[in-house]
Amino acid sequence: SLDGLAEAGDIGDALQLFVQSARRVRPGFELVDADLDAVVKICEMVRGVPLGIELAAAWVEMLTPSEISEEITRNLDFLESESHDAPGRHRSIRAVFDYSWNLLSEEERATFTRIAVFRGHFSRAAGQFVTGAGLRQLMALVNKSLLRRTPDEGMYEIHELSRQYAEEKLENATDLETIRDSHSTYYLNTLAERSSEIFGRNSQELLERIEKDIENVRAAWKWAVKRGHAQLLRGAAKVLDIYFDLRGQSDQADTLFDAAEEAIRALPASPERDAALGTVIGAHCRLMISARVPAKSKILLDQMKGGLLNAQWTPFEKVFYAETIASYELIFGEPTSIRALLEETLADAEKNKDLLGQLLCNISLSRSYWYRLSGERVD
Repeated sequence: SLDGLAEAGDIGDALQLFVQSARRVRPGFELVDADLDAVVKICEMVRGVPLGIELAAAWVEMLTPSEISEEITRNLDFLESESHDAPGRHRSIRAVFDYSWNLLSEEERATFTRIAVFRGHFSRAAGQFVTGAGLRQLMALVNKSLLRRTPDEGMYEIHELSRQYAEEKLENATDLETIRDSHSTYYLNTLAERSSEIFGRNSQELLERIEKDIENVRAAWKWAVKRGHAQLLRGAAKVLDIYFDLRGQSDQADTLFDAAEEAIRALPASPERDAALGTVIGAHCRLMISARVPAKSKILLDQMKGGLLNAQWTPFEKVFYAETIASYELIFGEPTSIRALLEETLADAEKNKDLLGQLLCNISLSRSYWYRLSGERVD
């Protein structure tokens, strides 16, 4: 409530300053509950800097707090005073960042610029892998209020306005593509390395980790698509389809997977490319099956079965291939038709001592026989 926040230290002071500043341009302005979240977000985005709060509040004559928040998110230069009487450093939030930038060492500037590739928060491991910064450089930015560290989780957060400012520097940096490649590699490889956990006892922890990193994961996926990094997409697809399915976000995922498949198809033909394409299509297909979209599922299934299975597939990907076909037939087709494929795949899983593969094959086989015994399907 408003009363509770008024007693909450810094945020209460920030809200009070916003109201006072707003009343200069709109006498009688009151902060109502409906606007509270937007004003809190404004105060957070400007890092509690009084100048930023005052510049944002000056817009209440024309915009709602929610609209002000959206404009700040889109454009750093939105927060600029029309008054020519104010000193240069007090006329815009950009001038505040310029002043802070000039106080950074060259090493700190490089780290701050590279951090703009992150969305929201990131771990120390991610920060060091992507930016090459050591702990000392990260803490220097924390001490200068350009980063925030959450002690309970050991994560770092970059405020949106700070990120916008740094991103402008990053877009002109000579190592832009290298930094974005590193960011994409880190997040998509981390998913690939943990993909088997999505079926095990650590599945909930993995899903929560993806949830926290999802904006970074989306950015990493889109960059891999743009660069045609087929193997990165191949590795991450096998866990992301399950994540999006469980979160009820199949529509969003459909767009992401469509873009990935188009990018991979545009690459020169090779067994490696086909293996990557088959895996991404299979994950996409499995997601559409779960979302009960039969027409799109059938198109994807036919594409996956059209010669993409080859020697480049790992033993688990072969199980994945069989499971995708089985899922389609169990839901839309003829469950009894999948037994031969599953029995062959199960034998390979046993030969490879792949316990997870054996489990998945046995589950699908049991479901196939259950359909017949339950009377829902007959030969």
